[in-house]
Amino acid sequence: MNAVLDVQNLYLGVSQNNRYSPILNGVNLEIQRSQIHGLVGESGAGKSMLAKAILGILPNSTTINKGYIHFKGSDLAGMSRYERRQLASRHIAMIPQDPMTSLNPVRRIGSQLGDVLRLHMKLNRILAQERVLELLNDVQIRDPKRVVHQYPFELSGGMRQRVLIAMAFSCKPELIIADEPTTALDVTVQHQILQLIKQLQSETGTSVLFISHDLGVIAKICDYVSILHSGNIVEMQSAINLFQNPLNKYTKNLLEITSHYYRFENAD
Repeated sequence: MNAVLDVQNLYLGVSQNNRYSPILNGVNLEIQRSQIHGLVGESGAGKSMLAKAILGILPNSTTINKGYIHFKGSDLAGMSRYERRQLASRHIAMIPQDPMTSLNPVRRIGSQLGDVLRLHMKLNRILAQERVLELLNDVQIRDPKRVVHQYPFELSGGMRQRVLIAMAFSCKPELIIADEPTTALDVTVQHQILQLIKQLQSETGTSVLFISHDLGVIAKICDYVSILHSGNIVEMQSAINLFQNPLNKYTKNLLEITSHYYRFENAD
């Protein structure tokens, strides 16, 4: 398998009030094509900052000091912020944590999805409208013709997240970063969303970096897992091996603490 993303020896940190605070300390992360790769860590471990570095949306106070982010033969870390966004906007998509704040509250669902298709896929208005209905159907939203005319506040949390999943897969990206996409959902809807992401990923072959603090979620969806602790990747294994035979002490502690929340099932 070939890596779609290869992060090597990445260091980044935040500078505020003449003080520098390190966030990532030599992170190495490799995501293979057609793989769902889990990134697990506690709050503050640096998960979201790594995602932002890949997407080129780091805060102004945050800088990459060393390392590489190889994607499609280019080093994203060595590009300007504009160059990174131009490349990432077409080939890397994101499923954010909170769909209510990620969707425009005053624009209809169909218009928001249509804009993405017209911008990145260069579809005309009629073709974009047709494709929007197909996408909503793909993410198992009932009555897409009604939903395209609705506003985000008129949909449930699960339906809004399905819209964002449709948006992420709409331009057939090579990599999708899912940043805690099920955290705000109840258990039943969470399971449905995980199954949906897994199904679409399998059908499209898109690679997914799935970020979570929840090992139960990771166990259900990921092929491979990296454990991030205090800005360092402390373990990287296949999901089956990690849950059956963790090697790092920190990973073992995480599994012990959360073992009553999850049940790891071997591949179907």
